[in-house]
Amino acid sequence: TGGVTVSGEAYETQNLTFGRAAGQTITLSGAALWSASTGTPLADLETWSRLVQVSTGYPIVRFTMGLDAWDAFISNASVQAYIEQRRAVDISGTIAPVNGAEVAQPRLRIGQFEIWTYYDVYTSDAGVSTEFLDSKTVIGTAPSEAIKGVRCFGAIMDSDASFQTLELFPKMWKQMDPSVTYLMTQSAPLMVPRRINGTLSAAVIA
Repeated sequence: TGGVTVSGEAYETQNLTFGRAAGQTITLSGAALWSASTGTPLADLETWSRLVQVSTGYPIVRFTMGLDAWDAFISNASVQAYIEQRRAVDISGTIAPVNGAEVAQPRLRIGQFEIWTYYDVYTSDAGVSTEFLDSKTVIGTAPSEAIKGVRCFGAIMDSDASFQTLELFPKMWKQMDPSVTYLMTQSAPLMVPRRINGTLSAAVIA
């Protein structure tokens, strides 16, 4: 989505946007949906790659799809025709598989694009199992040098740390009667894409 929601215990929820161009968050509808017989996923990938290249100077090199988006993509007649055409020439459309337990899986190579799928879930504070990546969504990413992601660190809200912005702040203290030694490490990381326009997201099925 071009942003992140930061929340936590005794911390007011903040919606942080990295300022991605509005045109790089896309929602398909009607005849353009990949689940429709009139959908054109291969043309969409090319269009989206050029859109990012105009923004950053770099084209998209990898599309990561939720499982429902992948199902619609691989079932599309134009994609099937492309795969059959390439199969008749060579096997360059394949990508080496990874461990089946990995949440990110390589699927195909379509021209200059690597096609991956991603599926993993987390349990919210309310006890609800939620997908990290919406299964109907496709994420396009340019090379890492285009996005220039960096791991930033916020201030450690502890007077013993002098409220500094530290990667890690270890702390140890004792409690008497009964005697207990406590060890705690504090950190406040935030992953920041410095060139957010090197990414694109699209909801491709309803």
